[in-house]
Amino acid sequence: MRKFGLFGLAIAGALAGSAALADGVSVAGVYSTKHKATIDGSTTEINGFLAIDGDGRMTVYAARQGYTTGKDCYFIPSGNTINSLLQGQTLVPGTSPSGEPDYEVKLGEDTFGIITQPDSQTGRIRWFFHSGQDDSTATVTGAGHTVNADGHSFSITVPSLAAFTPTDIHMQRCE
Repeated sequence: MRKFGLFGLAIAGALAGSAALADGVSVAGVYSTKHKATIDGSTTEINGFLAIDGDGRMTVYAARQGYTTGKDCYFIPSGNTINSLLQGQTLVPGTSPSGEPDYEVKLGEDTFGIITQPDSQTGRIRWFFHSGQDDSTATVTGAGHTVNADGHSFSITVPSLAAFTPTDIHMQRCE
């Protein structure tokens, strides 16, 4: 069995083009990374996106309220924010720890991946985080889930957003 380490998950992005396995399945698009977090005892919703371009390159965007507009605007986060380890990384075809075809990126000993075949029960695409050790894989289906590992967090909601594009993100960049 091939070892993988999955170190992050938050995808809000746009992929268009060549990031497809031999069977033609593509993960290009913009994905929501919306999740809930508890900060100082108060639960809040955190919005963001992961854009994946046609070559599999990921760009992570976070949201905040614009100073002049009062509406959400988007920026490229830095530091230890959710999905920060995915910033600028490129997904490549691979095989998940469960043996399924995926797109993945190595993050040291860890692996972040998107399984390309839908779940047989739900019909949804899944993502996973593998921490580089046997029996240490979290596979996620559905919205609003976060994986925390070694002081980093990952979150992604699949499938990609049909009505939101990288152009939309750029038009709402923070001033």
